[in-house]
Amino acid sequence: MPMTKEEKQEIAEIVKASFEESSKELRDDIDEKINEITKESKKIEKKVLGEKKDFSGLEKKEKFVKLFKAIYKNDQETIKALNEGTDSAGGYLVDDEFIKEILVMIEEYGVVRKYATVLKTSSDSVRMPKSLNKVAVSWVNENAAIPETSATFGEVTITIKKMAAIVTLTNELIEDADVDLIDFLFDLFAEAIALEEDKQGLAGDGTVFTGVLNDTDANIVVCGASFSATTADHLRSMISAVPRSARRGGKFFMAEDIWAVIQKLKDSNGNYIADQVGAGLTTVDGMVLGRIWGREVIDCSDILPEIADSAANTKYMIFGNLKHLYLLDRKTISYTLSEHAVVGADSMFEKDRTAVRVRERIGLGVGQGGAFAVGRTTT
Repeated sequence: MPMTKEEKQEIAEIVKASFEESSKELRDDIDEKINEITKESKKIEKKVLGEKKDFSGLEKKEKFVKLFKAIYKNDQETIKALNEGTDSAGGYLVDDEFIKEILVMIEEYGVVRKYATVLKTSSDSVRMPKSLNKVAVSWVNENAAIPETSATFGEVTITIKKMAAIVTLTNELIEDADVDLIDFLFDLFAEAIALEEDKQGLAGDGTVFTGVLNDTDANIVVCGASFSATTADHLRSMISAVPRSARRGGKFFMAEDIWAVIQKLKDSNGNYIADQVGAGLTTVDGMVLGRIWGREVIDCSDILPEIADSAANTKYMIFGNLKHLYLLDRKTISYTLSEHAVVGADSMFEKDRTAVRVRERIGLGVGQGGAFAVGRTTT
């Protein structure tokens, strides 16, 4: 007697359940074998290579402390666990998270890295475009030919150069290093690097880089016979000297004691032309001293000339948008420690000290000098 449809379905379900049970047992057996093989593999790896160090639970500055001590002790296992990259000179490339930490601090301390156009490069010499005129646009009827237009571009060649700083520490201090020491080192190097980037980007005389102040294409506005003779008209002329298309985002860059002179200036109606921070004007940027006709004034003390430097035919302040200044990052920051170096007249070996050197390779160049106005005293 043939089976009914229900009987066939029941048998099929029994076979299916039996197959699934067998498959599950097979899968469990396979998983168990894989786990056994993995455990044995880890045991062999540990026996041959030693136990792998895990620093994933540490904060980034705590990791840097570990790396710092490991470099000092030449603990290659810890160095490898924290940071794979080493250079041929024995320096250690700082991991990306440490680089970001330092660059943030450099930006906080510096003017150039905060406001300039910062680009990465893999070349030692870079040609950057330098716009000389604007593109013209036209209204065009349907099916009509579009008029040809072109922008004229020049070039500025930026050569990458190396910047470095050294600080020496007692070996006892390194052995007992903690996060406070790393904060101290980050501070030292970030401030030194930021100051030098600012000096070269804003006031470089061509010995290393040519900064905005000395760019031959910058618009020169002749002011008074001395820095303290700066008037409201001089400042207005600096803004007007910059093409209208380049004024957006423009700021004044000057030393703080020159700003102190400008704070006293009034317009023809007897109103002060400057708005001061703290007098109804607040800012989250500690570099902003105030505003002149809505334009921020950035503190560049120790970078641009101060009142004491006043002399005839001297450039001393800038107006413009620093996006027209290029800062090219060529190589990430690297650290090298040495117990045998001679720093100045001191032998690190004799003094039981270690020299810590940090270096980076960058390039600086003005992309469009005509986008800036430079204030200069009379000849």
